[in-house]
Amino acid sequence: MATRNISSDIKTAFNNRDPLTSYHLIKFEKPSNLPFEATNANHYVYLTDAPYSVVYDGNEYVPGSTVKVGKVPETIEAKATNMTLQLSAVKLNKQIARVAVTTSTLGGTGTASINAGQTGTLTVDVDFFKSGFYPGDEVVFTRESPQSGYQNSFRVRLDKFYSNGTKIDVTNLTINESTNLATAINGVTNLSYSVRYENPEITALTNSQSALSFDNYINRSVTIYRVFANPKDGTRIGDPVLLFKGIISKGTLQEKASGNATITWSLASHWGDFVRVQGRLTSDESHRALDAFGASTDAVLRPEYKDDRGFEHAETAVNVTAQYTDIETRGKSVRRGGLAGWFGGKKYKEEKFEVTRDLDLSVN
Repeated sequence: MATRNISSDIKTAFNNRDPLTSYHLIKFEKPSNLPFEATNANHYVYLTDAPYSVVYDGNEYVPGSTVKVGKVPETIEAKATNMTLQLSAVKLNKQIARVAVTTSTLGGTGTASINAGQTGTLTVDVDFFKSGFYPGDEVVFTRESPQSGYQNSFRVRLDKFYSNGTKIDVTNLTINESTNLATAINGVTNLSYSVRYENPEITALTNSQSALSFDNYINRSVTIYRVFANPKDGTRIGDPVLLFKGIISKGTLQEKASGNATITWSLASHWGDFVRVQGRLTSDESHRALDAFGASTDAVLRPEYKDDRGFEHAETAVNVTAQYTDIETRGKSVRRGGLAGWFGGKKYKEEKFEVTRDLDLSVN
């Protein structure tokens, strides 16, 4: 059987029976309306189940949310295979009601804007670390009272905390709603915002703030690498091994009365595109190719679909089964009276009885 294309350093470690530890690097494409696989690094989330952050290929993979990477089945024939990726959803709906924010250049003082895709520093009056936020989290700041001339909403990734969690180095991930392009964060001084946890790999199934739906995360790309390292000092041995590359086929959110909430992503290998049953998505979002802000894009199959709202209520249904009581008649055998009854004579009569019936009131 052919061997994997792995680094010679890893092969040497295996042959020498050196002690090794392993972990995974997960490159997870964010839900979007893009008609193709994203190429911009900011369109991905980088996760690891290692106990520390790992930098690979210019991207920082952050720990904390990965619970379990499923087994990868392998066969000698080319066919679709499946695996699962389980993430912690304990931060779902985490937020801070009010925080005063001042923006500045990275590590600087005073007030300054933060350019699109660049890093900067936020000075706040709340300890974000004690509030349950960690480096690698994506959060959305929203003005309590929108006001002309100010940045009413912006999205950032938390990179580093210091000064008791009141100074935060961040990366600007803000998208302009009208142009759908990355935009700068205007300089603000001591303005009050609310803060909401918005890691897309966790909130994609429950996010009601945008037009994102199942057709935005289905078929998004997920790449998983396996890394081997020295257990003493964590030094990486050789290059990471490509363990799995595929697309999202399903997402499941599990919440328990006792225990932590989790979200499980079902993944299919790239062969899943060759065996899937093609069909038309009869939802308004897919028909008009809506973006994250509910605006139709150029990804529509035909230009006239942009204004076609024929599927606007396609996903609306009322499923109700009502019960009611009805009267039915049935025959009953009874013993005859007199001498005929002594000889086992019987007669039949009708009796009425109540029955419960179901009435389907479903409207689709």
